[in-house]
Amino acid sequence: EKFKVYILDQAIKRQLEVRVDTHLVQLFFEAYEDFERELTKEIQTEDGTKELPILNHAKNPNLAAINLNEFMEACGKKQLRHFNDLAALRRELKESKIYKFLSSNTPIWSQILKRNIKCWVFQRPEM
Repeated sequence: EKFKVYILDQAIKRQLEVRVDTHLVQLFFEAYEDFERELTKEIQTEDGTKELPILNHAKNPNLAAINLNEFMEACGKKQLRHFNDLAALRRELKESKIYKFLSSNTPIWSQILKRNIKCWVFQRPEM
């Protein structure tokens, strides 16, 4: 019985470890979430003016569709230097677990720009 409890405990610990993103991916999504809170753009809709985050182009609230060039531009304006190695960032984002990676360089109809833009698409974490 003790052995069963031990094995179950180890399995749970391992499962939690597997769900942890790399440090670079954690920094990316922390910056993304900060940008989403701080940086907005006024958009005219048929219901009037609406404030939208500037980086998430997805209309679906369960998705995050991020154009990496725009993200890097926002980082430059905030003087964030964590993302100098774009190749490493792209490689590690494909393994993202908290924001589950779905696709890269996918044309998305932007709710902000009202045109297609290539984005990295992630499933937003359930809150």
